[in-house]
Amino acid sequence: MLRIPIAAARDRLADLVEQARRGEDVVIEGDGASVRRVVEVPMAGGDGGTTREAGTALPDRIFGRGLYVMRDDFDDPLPDFEPYM
Repeated sequence: MLRIPIAAARDRLADLVEQARRGEDVVIEGDGASVRRVVEVPMAGGDGGTTREAGTALPDRIFGRGLYVMRDDFDDPLPDFEPYM
């Protein structure tokens, strides 16, 4: 794990990002208790989602679209609770 002060990280940001991309742990330390970890964020793409061309936007993501179906009676009161209504 590479630990580096925030002042030094400013000058080496591109190198630190590259190290994180390769899977190395990169931790940026600052003002005592403050700590940041540099990690790779998977991107949308056909190569497993790890890279994309500069300037291209990520697609809108709507999680679960088409995976779940709500029954028409979803919001109806449950018979077990009728005595309490």
